[in-house]
Amino acid sequence: MSAFVTPIQAISFTTMIVAVGYEISSDTFDEFLSENDMLESGFPDYQKFLNHLESQTSTMVHLAHLDDESEGTTIRHTFVCCYVDYRDRIYDCEEIMAIDVPSGFTHIRDIIQTKGVLRCIMARKGILFSYDSNGNDRVQEDGLVV
Repeated sequence: MSAFVTPIQAISFTTMIVAVGYEISSDTFDEFLSENDMLESGFPDYQKFLNHLESQTSTMVHLAHLDDESEGTTIRHTFVCCYVDYRDRIYDCEEIMAIDVPSGFTHIRDIIQTKGVLRCIMARKGILFSYDSNGNDRVQEDGLVV
């Protein structure tokens, strides 16, 4: 596993990532950040964004930038998630489909425009962000976001 920590405390993964959440377009995401004063020197303040969503939904929220690499190009997809697992293991589809989605998490769609319905996604590469209300990073190198 190759991981690096950036100044904004993100960890990039090149292992299987499983997530449950809503996809948001980059335009919608950028517009939301700009309209809600969540840019710091022109850069997204992911901690402020996630803490805002958590305060509105009363549940833990994670941000995942997942990369879709096909035919020599990479397309980055942005997801607001209630569940993220990045342990390097074999995943059981039934287990993934049985993940409990907190009822408050469904209110995400009332706060920010999403691309469709709640999705269960697997990706081989991505960057994850998650912070508690004190600003501590929840993303650990050993697997689940806690």
